[in-house]
Amino acid sequence: MDGVTKFFANSVIVAAASTLLTIFLGAMAAYALSKSYLSYQIRRALMLWILITRIFPPVTTAIPYFIIIKNLGLADTHIALILTYVSYGLPFVIWLMLGFFQDLPADIEKAAIVDGCSMWQRFTQVVLPLTLPGLAVTAIFAFIYSWNEFLYASILTSFQAKTLPVLISTFISDQYLRWGEMSALGSMMIIPVMIVAAATQKYLVRGLTFGAVKG
Repeated sequence: MDGVTKFFANSVIVAAASTLLTIFLGAMAAYALSKSYLSYQIRRALMLWILITRIFPPVTTAIPYFIIIKNLGLADTHIALILTYVSYGLPFVIWLMLGFFQDLPADIEKAAIVDGCSMWQRFTQVVLPLTLPGLAVTAIFAFIYSWNEFLYASILTSFQAKTLPVLISTFISDQYLRWGEMSALGSMMIIPVMIVAAATQKYLVRGLTFGAVKG
């Protein structure tokens, strides 16, 4: 039971930290790319590069990524998994949040500029509160990815930072298949996702339909 509690705590720590970092960094990047602070050619090149990084399957970079993490001395640590999930989740978050920021009326930010708000104040006090539905939807997808990820969790961890998906896989072998343990842990894995979805429920419908209708 102690081992299950440890692996459950590992999953919560890694998923929560990677989701917060991914949303924070991805929202800032998407906001910058949605505005005309950079030239159109540079923004288009950056968005294309970000999209290309999402095309490659994670398994294609698993071995070199493992070697890098091992050489850095981060193997079997929470930091290794958090960095991995943030790097792979950023392209998705940036492209998803890009649409939400582009749908915001420009007059709102112009009014904030007139009131003397800096760029950081406009982003944190004006833009983010207006895009909370989009942030909620994006956060749920980012959390689910980090919570369910198996490939890198199985490669980069051995015991200290092992997560629940890796633990569940140990109940499957060529000699046995422990349905009871798998079902119990599978039900345990659903609980945090339900909690996150319930906490952001009031933003979900608005977020999923945000920008769908143009007036």
